[in-house]
Amino acid sequence: MVGPGRYAKSAAHLKAKIEAAFVSVSYAEVTEALRMAGDQRSTRQRRSALESALSDLGVRAYPPLGTPESETQSYRLFHHETVVASLVDILKTPGEESDKKLAEVVTKVKGLWDWAR
Repeated sequence: MVGPGRYAKSAAHLKAKIEAAFVSVSYAEVTEALRMAGDQRSTRQRRSALESALSDLGVRAYPPLGTPESETQSYRLFHHETVVASLVDILKTPGEESDKKLAEVVTKVKGLWDWAR
């Protein structure tokens, strides 16, 4: 059973790797963070608990730490409520509303945005 706060130090260690808006970390780095909390194995449950501790610090992961099984998997860590977080949400939830938001982002990136709007 995972106790509250067990992964707080490990999450803070991963959060410190974010120098600007985001950082990519490897499966091995996530496993290392779990070992800091005393775990010898990386399981879905433990990675999910670490992700919850990251969320408590205002950090999200994509893909979610609890889903992949591949040791070659990489994850992107980023702060909540940032442009990166918005882009991830837009891309992972297709639909009419997110299509409009994605079109606005693409227009801005292409330099065609009417900033007076």
